[in-house]
Amino acid sequence: MRGNFYLDERQQKKRRLILKVKIYGGMAAFFVLLIGAAYLIVYSSFFQITRTDADCTQTNAEKTQICTNKEKLIADLKNFFAGQSKIAAFLGPDNILIWRQKKIGKFLKSRPKIAELTIKKNYSKQEIKIIVKEREKFGVWCLQAQTKRWWFDKNGIIFEEAPAVEGNLIYRVNDFSGQTLKIGELVLKEKLFFNLLKVFEVLEKSDLKIKS
Repeated sequence: MRGNFYLDERQQKKRRLILKVKIYGGMAAFFVLLIGAAYLIVYSSFFQITRTDADCTQTNAEKTQICTNKEKLIADLKNFFAGQSKIAAFLGPDNILIWRQKKIGKFLKSRPKIAELTIKKNYSKQEIKIIVKEREKFGVWCLQAQTKRWWFDKNGIIFEEAPAVEGNLIYRVNDFSGQTLKIGELVLKEKLFFNLLKVFEVLEKSDLKIKS
């Protein structure tokens, strides 16, 4: 009986030893993989961008500053993504992993001329393609309270100061309500602006040639 007791005890010790070896071996393998992944992300060239290009869709006949100065747009995006966190700053603006589409909304808040901006990543070629769609100049909103004129797009968002316009080539709205507006804001509430578009459609189809 005593012999069996010592045998069982040795087997239990052996099992515990094997279990410890498995646990420590698994932890060691995990840390090796972690270090390897960190090296791959931070120090290797695998995630380093080799080419960045911007494709600008112009919605107006005239060239705008965004389309003609793509290098500045790319530089602004690099600074933006690198500034999103300490990790992003450490990885650097040329690391493809920090270019995240879901962050673009924050970037566009200070750039009302851009309607849409899409980031397309090609990991195999280590390339970034930026697709930009600018706002279309739909009409001019004239604020009597501010004595200012703003370009607004088909969604009613103002995005740029407008010059004095005459004639019936461009939609023009004279606003005597006393409201004040800032770039990036809606000229009217969504439902009211939709009704305004309907008015424009009626005027367009009529022979009156009235656009203000």
